[in-house]
Amino acid sequence: MSVIPAAKVIADASHLLDNLPFLSDLDVLRACEIIIRLDDGVEATRARKLRDDLVGQAEQSHFLDFIRLRAAIDMLENVDPGARFLLLKSLCLSNGVWTVPEDPGAYSPVWFEVGLFGVSAMADQKEQLAVNWCIAARRILTEYNCEEVV
Repeated sequence: MSVIPAAKVIADASHLLDNLPFLSDLDVLRACEIIIRLDDGVEATRARKLRDDLVGQAEQSHFLDFIRLRAAIDMLENVDPGARFLLLKSLCLSNGVWTVPEDPGAYSPVWFEVGLFGVSAMADQKEQLAVNWCIAARRILTEYNCEEVV
């Protein structure tokens, strides 16, 4: 078994960082961690800054998503039940995924599915979608300990 010199690993990881548009955030974080562990020079400083920027963006985007989740839950739960389906449709069309056919009669039986702010919900009756989505969104907020947002 051969050992790869640290300088080569640092060079390879640095090359990855030079090609950011082609990498996922997870790959970038992995390359940063490799450089930070093996290098104490300029490349490590660059990797630390990039890692901190990515982590900060992720935390901010999650926080914003939690706020949007909470706002959508509030709107859906406080709107007239007769308008709930149309409100969910409007929110999903502008911020998520709407796969509910206009005429579901051709697709019987059917499971309806929607996605809003990264939360998906399904129902066998389209009128139940908003309720199921709110339940799923609340579970996510609870799981991530977002009671201060709730």
